[in-house]
Amino acid sequence: MRTVNGLVLLVPNSGDQTRTMMVGPGGFLEGNNLEVFSSLDQAQAYAADSMNRVQGQPARLMIGMAEEEPELALLSRASDLIVISRARDRIDNQIFYQFYGAIPPGQPANTTVHASYLGTHGWHTFPDFQRAEETAREVNRQMMCPVTIARFFLTPL
Repeated sequence: MRTVNGLVLLVPNSGDQTRTMMVGPGGFLEGNNLEVFSSLDQAQAYAADSMNRVQGQPARLMIGMAEEEPELALLSRASDLIVISRARDRIDNQIFYQFYGAIPPGQPANTTVHASYLGTHGWHTFPDFQRAEETAREVNRQMMCPVTIARFFLTPL
């Protein structure tokens, strides 16, 4: 199981005010190979750098991502689950990730897979494995890229 454990900055998306993005030392977490800050000092220095122009709230992030089929069994009784797709950009060949969670109460779906992009109207995880697994299958079918299920914990500092 791949573990991502460290700090991120929670930054409002300038193009979509309903969405908050996670930022690590390489930029937005989805496009930086899930790289996180190792310390609060590192996150604050990154935010203070005038080249980055990032004003965000520090948060502790922990993701436990299943990478092989047997690891999914470990998550079958877990809660706080998300779906992560892993695709390659056709232009620059860079790998990027997309995080999916449960649709927030009272909000419309903002994807075609009856899920919500994580960080839209909050950080809503799937409450059980079945919902996460159904979403993972549909994301895989539509995007035709590798998909996995992961535990997700985010605590603003």
